[in-house]
Amino acid sequence: MSPSFPSIFHRSAGTTARLDLIGLHPYGGCAAATTRTVDLTVDGTRILTLCRSGDVVVMDAASGAVRRTVSTGAMDAVRNV
Repeated sequence: MSPSFPSIFHRSAGTTARLDLIGLHPYGGCAAATTRTVDLTVDGTRILTLCRSGDVVVMDAASGAVRRTVSTGAMDAVRNV
């Protein structure tokens, strides 16, 4: 289920967050203040975040629920991010 109104997903103080007409909603995923990048899937239903630990966290865009975490190793091993 996608939000029924426009939303912006971004990194706020190192934490994944959604900004919409109601306000700012921090999402989980990475440990506090360790989110490096935030991106959406093409269909807009999933949020992908890259953590400083090198983990990639896949979250539901509407609810913020973590769907999966993929460990990619230390951040030094992740290139072109």
